Amino acid sequence: NTDGRPADAVQSSIFCWKNETLCTTADGDGGVDGVMRRVLLKAAKQWGMPFSTEHMSIEELQAADEIFLTNTMQGIRWVGQWGDRVYDNRMAGILTGKLNEMLPLS
Repeated sequence: NTDGRPADAVQSSIFCWKNETLCTTADGDGGVDGVMRRVLLKAAKQWGMPFSTEHMSIEELQAADEIFLTNTMQGIRWVGQWGDRVYDNRMAGILTGKLNEMLPLS
């Protein structure tokens, strides 16, 4: 955004897992209020999972344990590497599984 903070990715909301908390960018930072973002935040609340929306610097985002992107077309997409930093996908996998359990099968 204009303050140098990450707001969103191309057609995706940004999430990260840090300090055992699901984090996403603050509502006022210019990111898109995407459907999957709302679904994931609502689900985290239902599951009793700690979550926060916050102003994050690029450095804070890069320091997270995991980074993933969400959108309605691809669900949760794990970021495997950013520069020299390689990220785990444990929580992204757990969240994907939990969301899939919530979806009605037709």
